[in-house]
Amino acid sequence: MKLIPWIEVNHEEDIANAVEGLTPWADVTRRAIVTTTIDALDGGVFQHLLDSAPPSMKITPGLKTNDEVGGDGIYSSDGWAEIFEGCASLQSLVKSRHIVLENETATKKFVEPGGEPVDLGAFRGALEEGLAALRDIGWVVNIWPSVVGEGEAFYHSHETSASIASVFARPSLFGYMHLITPYMGNPDSPGWYADNYRRTKEIAGGRDVTRMWHTKDDDDIAATLKRLKGYGERRLILYPGGANWVAHARRFANLADVIKGD
Repeated sequence: MKLIPWIEVNHEEDIANAVEGLTPWADVTRRAIVTTTIDALDGGVFQHLLDSAPPSMKITPGLKTNDEVGGDGIYSSDGWAEIFEGCASLQSLVKSRHIVLENETATKKFVEPGGEPVDLGAFRGALEEGLAALRDIGWVVNIWPSVVGEGEAFYHSHETSASIASVFARPSLFGYMHLITPYMGNPDSPGWYADNYRRTKEIAGGRDVTRMWHTKDDDDIAATLKRLKGYGERRLILYPGGANWVAHARRFANLADVIKGD
């Protein structure tokens, strides 16, 4: 199973922490996701990160979409055009086959419990107009929020996320795309956990779905990786957050022989 750690680098002061963690992460993987903002991209922050990163680590770049298309901005074709132009700039810098779109904050207004209904037709139209000629990029779309719980509030959040994901998943929009979800459920767990897993697979409609694991200090890394590998998952995104980025990289690096040997 391929492990892919993910960190956000939005400011110049984020770079040293990101680079310090990328070095131990390189003991267990050769790829990391680094997302940024349009402002940081335009200001040269992402280029500085690339210049400082370990040469052995390949970077999959991405953009946080909230500033341009957050809230009702998801209906703005101009906002999406700005995002996609930024994606083209990232691709030219990194020569990556894939670009990550991080949409959790941008869609929070609709996805959170009690959130507003989303106009899927207007959203689809804005995406189609904004996407223009950038259809050849391989898109990795992150939408699901980290909603934990069950009952009406949870299902509202999950189903709204699903409806937004279904727009991104239209073949007419993106020739290649797969989804990232930070809360996927498990097929062998009771009740709504298993239902969540089944529904997530249905939403993807045969497209790839990659689980995001919000790593914690007390996680049993070896046991968790073994369980997830048993589900047949080929890749796993690790998201410790900026504050835990370096410490968790070192924890995984200390288990490099176990991880690579499994």
